[in-house]
Amino acid sequence: MPQRLPELVERRGSIVNVASIAGLAGHPYGAAYSASKGGAVMLSKTLAAEYAARGVRVNLVCPGGVLTPLLSNFVPPDDADPDLVARAVPRTKTLLDPSEIADAIAFFAAASPNTTGATLVIDGGTIV
Repeated sequence: MPQRLPELVERRGSIVNVASIAGLAGHPYGAAYSASKGGAVMLSKTLAAEYAARGVRVNLVCPGGVLTPLLSNFVPPDDADPDLVARAVPRTKTLLDPSEIADAIAFFAAASPNTTGATLVIDGGTIV
């Protein structure tokens, strides 16, 4: 079998992917976004399984709503169900600062050699 990540295998490296809680649970009015993030979740899990024995760690961060232009430009459809829209509001009532995602990435990058295939959800309790 060809070695597809030779540099990472040689250095016993680490991959930290970022998806979204939309890839773990239904996200109303964001079907395409949810589908793409679900793909990132499964890619991470598959790579973790394939490369664990070769010393490459693959982990995943799934944030909820982050203070970014993507979220600030989201407008639900005019006929949106308010109850479905409300499901996306964190129970903490606070959106994430991008630095929180950076901290999670740094955590995984420095994690032990046996930390692979893990998913860290940072969402203020949105999907509990």
